Amino acid sequence: MKRKMALLFAILLIIANIPIYAFAADNPDADDNTGVVLQYSLTFTGSGTQDDPFYGELNYISGKIEETTIETVNPLATINGGSNTYTVSLNYGWNDITFYVTSADGTKTSYYHVRWSRTKQPRTEHLKTGDLYTKPATDAAAADGKIINLDAAETYEYTLNNANDWKTVSGVTEITGLAAGTYQIRYGESDSHQADSGSNYLHVYIGRTDQPFTTANETNFEIEMPKTVYAGERIVFRAKLDGEFFHPIMKISAKSKLFFSGSTTYVSVTFNSYVTDYETDDNGTRYAIGYFMLNGYNKNGANGTLTITGITLYDANYYEIEPADTLVAATTITPEHEDDTIVFENSTLYKEGSHVTISLEKREESGVESINSFDVCLDDGTVVASSKDGSAVALTVSGNLHIANIDATYLPADFTALEEQLARLDGVDLTLYTDDTRVAVERYYSYADQMYKLLAKDQALLDEYVLNLKNAIDNLIPKDGIFTGIEDNQALIPSDGSLYTEESWARLMQAASAAQTAVDENWNRLRQDEIDALASDLKTAIDALEYKPADYTAVDEAIANAEKLNPKDYKDFSAVKAAISAVDRTKNITQQAEVDAMAKAINDAVAALEKADNAASKSPNTGAGFMIPSVGAMIVSAAAIFTLGKRRKKAEN
Repeated sequence: MKRKMALLFAILLIIANIPIYAFAADNPDADDNTGVVLQYSLTFTGSGTQDDPFYGELNYISGKIEETTIETVNPLATINGGSNTYTVSLNYGWNDITFYVTSADGTKTSYYHVRWSRTKQPRTEHLKTGDLYTKPATDAAAADGKIINLDAAETYEYTLNNANDWKTVSGVTEITGLAAGTYQIRYGESDSHQADSGSNYLHVYIGRTDQPFTTANETNFEIEMPKTVYAGERIVFRAKLDGEFFHPIMKISAKSKLFFSGSTTYVSVTFNSYVTDYETDDNGTRYAIGYFMLNGYNKNGANGTLTITGITLYDANYYEIEPADTLVAATTITPEHEDDTIVFENSTLYKEGSHVTISLEKREESGVESINSFDVCLDDGTVVASSKDGSAVALTVSGNLHIANIDATYLPADFTALEEQLARLDGVDLTLYTDDTRVAVERYYSYADQMYKLLAKDQALLDEYVLNLKNAIDNLIPKDGIFTGIEDNQALIPSDGSLYTEESWARLMQAASAAQTAVDENWNRLRQDEIDALASDLKTAIDALEYKPADYTAVDEAIANAEKLNPKDYKDFSAVKAAISAVDRTKNITQQAEVDAMAKAINDAVAALEKADNAASKSPNTGAGFMIPSVGAMIVSAAAIFTLGKRRKKAEN
């Protein structure tokens, strides 16, 4: 599961590919942002030009990540002239990733150089005893010893013991030029793996061709080995194992003597013996493969004998019992008699026909709630024992066995913290937040369904995910508000407020002040509805402006002067009456010139009057004949003035 989740986290959220210039002019998010989001946090240096690109390094990144996807902060931007994402395959070691980003509005291009170090995976296989062996040096001063049997496809590292001066070799089957001594050797760093954390110890002895050993076999086994061997050499043997069943070698007994020239005395020569493998030929005959390593002895003119005196086999067939998956259960195998077991190649083997009890203990730390049942099977899948309720089973060993068909109940992980963070995102419109902080949240949010599949054993992984999701939510930054509506309407506010009624102008100034506050305080996108409402209120106040009424003082004076005259005293008074009747009391301040023209028309009509011929002989005129229609006209004018006070005039743009 951990491997799967590691691969899962290696996958970045890929946002839909949107053409950069699609509706860019009408899109408020089509900006000059050329930022990018990587799989890991990275601090860039540089100015972003082609000669000085943004530069950053990612070191010691998991070797399991085979590729990475780089994404633009603004999804409308492009990388290398293509989409807003760029996927790169990663080699082991350092990867130089270069690319350029063009902003959504097309006004800016930034260049990047990312150095990404993909760490190699650790070794899971190690050198085993007997995998490699040595050839001796000719004497103490010579550096002509060897380490032999290397795999040419592998890389090795070696050093003289305690020297810590590791040297690397690859593509060879032996290491040459070695002086006598003890060497450490291990698998070295390869194209895909780190160097082995452990090492084997090999001895390069002083070999003496003048110290021959004659080999002999005093056992009842057929043993293939050289007739003559020399001090410091590796002597390979092949022992035939009779019998129908496999009986491993328990012990090899041998004796040796080393005689010196001109002397009948001898010294014992110590050596190590190893059984490295077992094989079966086409006829079904089994053989044990092994070797001796003979020490060198730094004295001239010696010879000796090496005699294998006995091979002791275990007295029965022995079989392996493979335990259950350690992530699910701990396996306890209890033999009826301890003598019925042997340890071979670091594994416990169980004697054929012996009785064992096998029990499984749930791995609570892995989130296993209970073991409900399991089977014990032979290599061919035959079930030899079953536990129907998860309790221990007793059986007789009849072959290699393994635990299979485990039915376990797993505890789910605790999702409380996850649900708390997901609840924070309910109803949240992430498009209202800056692209880089939005992308971080969307990336983690996209894994939520996978997180709900985790078990208690994966709690640490879940907790790490929840922390990352929480941090991403905490770091959300709202985008700036869009003030286009306010700015457009501010441009419509008249420059001369003296033309409008105090009440309508005051309403406009109040709406304008409220809108300006939003601009000055730089309200963010989360308050966009409020910003738009302020823009609407401002437009409404502009549309509701009322002009002041025109000044009719000159008109009233002209009419008053005309009313003092007696129409009978003049040849034709109709022009004056017509000018007075033409007065329109509905004009506003922007039409003052028309009102002034009305006064002038009355005054001009009065000035153009001609006296009647009989004006001097007639009785003085009190003006009553003219006042009756004039009073009526005044009544009409008063009504018009009242109407004017109610009429509103939209401000001219």
